[in-house]
Order: sequence, then C-alpha cells, then structure tokens
Amino acid sequence: MIIEVSDDPAAACARFVAERLSAAVEERGAASFAVSGGSTAPRLFDALVVAGEHSGLVDSAWEAVGVWQVDERVAPDGDDDRNANQLVVLPASLNPMPVTDRDLDDGAAAYAAELPERFDVVHLGIGPDGHTASWLPVPHADAERALSSSERVLNVGEYHGRARMTLGRSVVNGARWRVVLATGAAKAPVIAQWVEESNLRGEAWYDADLPVAGIDPNNTIVFLDAAAASVLDRSEYRLAVDAGAQQRYVPETMTDITLESLPSLPRPAHLRELFESDPQRAERYVTQAGDLRIDWSKASLDDPTLDALLALAESAGIEQRRDAMFAGERINVTEDRAVGHVALRMPAGSSFEVDGHDVVPAVHEVLDAMGTFADRVRSDDSITHVVNIGIGGSDLGPAMAYESLRAFRHERIRCSFVSNVGGADIASVLA
Repeated sequence: MIIEVSDDPAAACARFVAERLSAAVEERGAASFAVSGGSTAPRLFDALVVAGEHSGLVDSAWEAVGVWQVDERVAPDGDDDRNANQLVVLPASLNPMPVTDRDLDDGAAAYAAELPERFDVVHLGIGPDGHTASWLPVPHADAERALSSSERVLNVGEYHGRARMTLGRSVVNGARWRVVLATGAAKAPVIAQWVEESNLRGEAWYDADLPVAGIDPNNTIVFLDAAAASVLDRSEYRLAVDAGAQQRYVPETMTDITLESLPSLPRPAHLRELFESDPQRAERYVTQAGDLRIDWSKASLDDPTLDALLALAESAGIEQRRDAMFAGERINVTEDRAVGHVALRMPAGSSFEVDGHDVVPAVHEVLDAMGTFADRVRSDDSITHVVNIGIGGSDLGPAMAYESLRAFRHERIRCSFVSNVGGADIASVLA
C-alpha cells in the first residue's frame, strides 16, 4: 500500500487513474473502471476529465473505457440518493447497477455476468465507521456476509435508510489497481487503524468491525488530504516523494519486494508529471562511468520504484555476489568455478587471481594473438568475406560487437553470422 498526501487528493488520484486507463486502452484497446459514490466522487470525476486531456484519454480513447459502479443505493432513477447521478460527467460507456429491477438478486446476478473479467482500476472511499463499497460494519445484519461472500455482486440490507447493491471482495481485490480517496479529519482515526495494520500484515484480513481491512493492500494507493492523514503514524513509512504540496509514502515492508511481486510496484506517473514534480530529475537520473554517460531520466521510473528495486537487489545479495566475482570466488555454482569476465576487461599489468593464479597475463596473451590474427586477415587482399559460426553467445556476442562497430569495419571485408545447425543457413551465406 502506498500513501499519497496532498492539498488536492482528488486531482492526484485522477492523474493516476487517467494514466492507468490510457495505458490500458493503448495496450489492450479497452479499459474498465469501477467507481464508488460519496462526497469525494464528484471532485474525482471532474478532475479525471481534466487529467485525461494530459494523458491521451480523450474522445475515442474515452469511448473505449467502460465505467461500472462499485456500489449503489436502491432508489428510483434520478433520485438524489443515487450514485449513478454523479457519473454523467464521464464521457465513457456507463454501466449503472440495476437497482430498480423488481428482483434485486436477479439484477445482481445479471450485473455480475456483464462485469469485465478484471477491472483495470477500482475506486473506493472509506467511511468514518470503516466501511468501504457497501461492506458494512457490525452490527449491520449483512456485515459478515458482505465480507465473506464469494458472490461477485450482492445485495445488502438497509444502511442509512437505503438497501444497497455492491461488488464483492473478489472483484475489488482482483483489479489491477485500487485507489482509495478520502478527505477530512473525521476519517483520520479509522484510516490510521487500517493503514498501519495493513502495513504490518502485508495482506487483506477479515474484520467485521473494520470492513476496509478486506481491501488487498498490494497495488493499492490511498490518496488523502492532510486532515485525513493527521493521525497516521508516518514513521512506519518512507517518504519517497516530497514535492511540497504532495508527499508519497511507501511502507518499510515495500523493501521486502520479491521478483514475483515486482508487478505490484505502482506504475510511475507520466513523464511530464515526473519532470514537473522534480525539476532536478534531468540531473539526478544520470549515471557517469568514465566516458560513458547514461541518461535514464526519460525512463518510466520514479524514486519509489528505484528504491524498491535497489532494496530487492540488496536483499538478493547482489553486492556480495558482485564482490565475490571481483575476488575470483567460485560463484558459478553449476560448474563450481570462478567467473572470469572481470579478467577479460582488465588492462595489462593488472592482477586477477583465480585459485591462487593470476590469469590476466594469459588473457592478454590470447588478446594479442587475436589482434595479430585480425591484422593478418585485413592485410590479405584475397580475404573478402568472414563467416562467424556459433550458437548462443558465440553468435550473439560477435554479431552485437560487429553491429556496434560497423562504422569502423574494413571496407573490403564483409562479415556474416551463422548459428543454424542446418545446411540451408550457411549455404545461403556462402552462395
């Protein structure tokens, strides 16, 4: 779970959602978005239309977005209690819940059958009593059922004067992303309780007194204003982004990321936003190694992602294995031998010992012999075509080196690369 605190959490949430929906349309030709109602929803939807203009979510792209409801009050069409009234500002394909059906259970089943297999983004709110969607706390009669049911869509009894229809936990937690938007000091205690417990557990859990605990914290971003975050113990989190009016916190448990959980890393914002929020990005995201300058400021990468990847490398022991390689230790456990790549790149006169023997002189003896052979080939006018025969790295390595240095090749000599054991490949090269 990632926490983002800002002066305008609705706008921050909208930017995140717009980026994800735009990416889904670009990658798969369609996007799906499930939305909740409540006091913050209208601000989110207005901001989403604006954010869409900056992320490619306009016109035909919006037409490819399906918008569904997370929950709805059972009330007549047009009634002020209906969350569906808030959706009209979204220029997408709207799919309101059928809460006016005579048989609500049949309506819920029909809605479940029409849902996308997996939502790209699900938007949720949170109440001061800890409810989210229409997963309601005890002593509501349907509190336990809403959290434990395997139904994709279900109906629950009256809450604040209206019966409800809601998505089940499997649908919400099956989404690629979940965003929780909350504002105001009244929600601060329950937010702190949920967020801090989620940080410790690292997973959703069942608590009929705190229904929001049913949200999977992985791939979940919580957008708060300062009041809603006022009780949160931020010492349990690392400040990953500090852009004045916007702070992003990632839990210390994010350092426990594994290769399998890499997809749970939040996708960084649009490059335009990354540069706007970090004026020094072009200088910070540059690596200099000798004469080689690598500018990765235009990569889809931000500080939280980089921190998590570095933490993964640290937990996997990359630094220790690197040092072991430079020390000539036997890190090739399959063949129980050292890895000599370091020696191949060391200048003459340096030293690299493997099993007590300095191998650098032998490396340069071979390199000198290769240089002599290459000079003899270039000086022999009868040689016009060189064919490299190899498989795997013996093919790809020389081919890559040749392509990289093509500008410096000898004009008379043509180079070809054969890696197929069948005769057709070499026959076509030698023809």
